Amino acid sequence: MSLASTNEKLLESKEDSNVTFIINKKELHAHQFILINRSSVLKAMIKGPMAPANQIHKISDPKVTYNDFNNFLKFLYTDKCEINAEVLLHLSHMYDVDNK
Repeated sequence: MSLASTNEKLLESKEDSNVTFIINKKELHAHQFILINRSSVLKAMIKGPMAPANQIHKISDPKVTYNDFNNFLKFLYTDKCEINAEVLLHLSHMYDVDNK
């Protein structure tokens, strides 16, 4: 099994997740160690001095749907893109994702 497949299964299983995002009253669960290594903005949200102790983060950008953010998380975990290019660019810029 590839690393991308393993990471995708990890995201889908929610096993050992320690970060929750709320988008339109729906929850998405993720893992700090993936997010902080893919995005400086997510790192600041999760590890910074203003990070909530419960690690629940509300995403209130009207341009971002639950499905968009879920697909964005899949991209962060796997480098696979199942999202509209415009939305991916918006989220990648917003969260300072560098895919080098």
